[in-house]
This record gives sequence, C-alpha cells and structure tokens, in this order.
Amino acid sequence: MNRMKQLLVVAGLLTFILTACNKPNYNVKISTETDSISYLIGIHYGKQLKSGGELSSLNVDALAKGLNEAFNKDSLKISDEELSMQLNMLFMRLQKRVSEKNLKEGQEFMAKNKTKPGVQTTPTGLQYQVVKEGTGPMPDSSSLVTTHYTLYHINGEKVESSVGAEPAKFKVTQVIPGWTEALLKMRVGSKWKLFVPAELGYGERVGRGSPLKPNEALIFDIELLNIEKDTQQGPPQN
Repeated sequence: MNRMKQLLVVAGLLTFILTACNKPNYNVKISTETDSISYLIGIHYGKQLKSGGELSSLNVDALAKGLNEAFNKDSLKISDEELSMQLNMLFMRLQKRVSEKNLKEGQEFMAKNKTKPGVQTTPTGLQYQVVKEGTGPMPDSSSLVTTHYTLYHINGEKVESSVGAEPAKFKVTQVIPGWTEALLKMRVGSKWKLFVPAELGYGERVGRGSPLKPNEALIFDIELLNIEKDTQQGPPQN
C-alpha cells in the first residue's frame, strides 16, 4: 500500500512538472538549465510511474486537472476528509488486486514446479529440493541455527543474500513457517532449495519499503551451517 501511495505522489510530481499552466503543454521548449532539470525529473518520475503496476495506466491529463485545480482554486469540489477517504478506499482496492494477482501467479508456479525432477512436496504445500545432504545433527524447535541463504522472486530475480557476508542466526521458530518446516528436516551441512507458497511465507505482511510483494510465492537457497543454543536474534522480517 505504501508503494502505491508513493507512486501517486510521483504521479502528482510528474504532472506538476508537465503543467506550468492550466492546460498541459507537451511541446515545451527545453532551453534553460531549469527546463533541463525539470525535463530530467519528469523522465525519472515518469519511468517510476510506468513501472507502477496497477497505477501505470493512470490518466495523466486527469491528474493534471486535479493538480491544477488544487493549486489555482480556493475552493474544491471535494473536502479534505472526502479526499482522504476516497484515496484510502482506492489504495485498499489496488492492494487487493495486487495481492490476488500475486497469489494466483504463485499458485500457478507451485503447481508447475512440483512436477519437476527432484522436487518434493510436503502436506503443507512446501516444496523443496535437496541440493546437498548434510551429515550433522538436526535442529529442534528450540534450536538456534546459523545459515546462509539467498532469496529470489519466482521469476528468478535475486532479492537478497547473506552469502559473502555474515551468516544469519535465528531461532528455528522465529522465521516464516516454510523455513521452520524445512529446517526441522535438515541436517547441518545440508543445502536445500525451498519453494515457499504465500501462506507459508510472508503472506500479505509486507513491510514498508520491502522488495517483496504481498501474497507472493518465494524461492530460497538455504545452507544449514550450525546449531547452537537458544537466542532472541533472528533474520530480517519483512
């Protein structure tokens, strides 16, 4: 939802740049440093808006009309309270659409992925592939584990990784359900690839500024390095 609000602000900024008068002039001549800066900022925010998913099809001229009325009229046809209510309702509708779209895409991915050689599916719907089977001990629900991990979107795009940096330490039960289930089956030294459906991942609980999307399925490479005593530390939660 915060991403959508940011994109609407971007849209407003872009429209403001494009509207020096009541009617947009898209043939403005770029002749001064201010013109150049304005144009470059317009391109920058325009690209962000275009990549905004549900917001990429906004009517820029309608945005320009609303922005100009807000700047040039003392009284508007809508109160601040009504504006806030309408925008919040819009954000909620857009969030629901995005969540439903991600959930459907994730379900389709999981359905195809489970048929691939070496992929195993548990009763909960977690899918995993054993890359390397370790020979060390297995953690229990009270264990503190040390791992290296890499997180991917289902399209293969890498989101983040601890590899090459400090490994992540956390209690087995302080992570997403998909991780907990997998770790309780792994031995120290094991490397697994996890395919985590939304309900075993972060679901709709996507934090502000997170690179993750609500209700998306996720892929993890996990290496279980060590088991220690309990602690309160944990990996970043989105």
